[in-house]
Amino acid sequence: MSYYKHYFLILSLLVGILFSLSENSSAQNSPIPHDFETWIPVYCDNIPVYKNLKGYMEIQPRFSFAPAKTEVLLIRPALYYQFPEKFSVGAGYAVIPYFYPNYVLEQRSWQQLLKVFVLNNTTFINRVRLEERYFDNLTGTGIRLRYQLRTLIPIDHQKKWSLAFYDEIFINGNTVTGGPAAGFEQNRLFGGINRQVTKNLAVEIGYLEQSLMLPNAEVPPLNHIVSCATYITF
Repeated sequence: MSYYKHYFLILSLLVGILFSLSENSSAQNSPIPHDFETWIPVYCDNIPVYKNLKGYMEIQPRFSFAPAKTEVLLIRPALYYQFPEKFSVGAGYAVIPYFYPNYVLEQRSWQQLLKVFVLNNTTFINRVRLEERYFDNLTGTGIRLRYQLRTLIPIDHQKKWSLAFYDEIFINGNTVTGGPAAGFEQNRLFGGINRQVTKNLAVEIGYLEQSLMLPNAEVPPLNHIVSCATYITF
């Protein structure tokens, strides 16, 4: 079966599962608030700057299915220094306009440590990120810590196809009046399939479950997301 047939078969299955979840949650009148979204991130990595100094750029639009709307556009550039043993230290800035339900602009400065290691052909990516969040409609700076563990497990001899999984936890270090509250904020759990198209290009599609802990929410909402990612390495 060709790459395109693989890709569209998986996409069809994921979309079918997503809408099945939507129908089931509506039929059961679940007390848990659900949203159904698609995220389409494009990651550009290892951009040459000077020797071991590298550039990074991420653009990520996020859409909601019902009603159909653009919720968020995330633009996140960065610089990082690549050390030996697949370890890097970086910092960047993010501009994030929220379009729904009301327009709000969030900006973030952030710092990151990243370590990659391979064990028995399985790639493990550990990422720790600290964010300083600035909201145009709030007073104060929100501090947030994120930790992500990502794995890639090859499923063919050429290592063109891999199973992809990650879990990421978000913890707020302080409370911003009218905004984020200190403590656990959210968890993202992802499972999907990754296709290495060329040496410098990979695509990945999968299901992402986002569990949120929002201030004043009686029941924590749960988002069901189809993630369609493109990875470009220079």
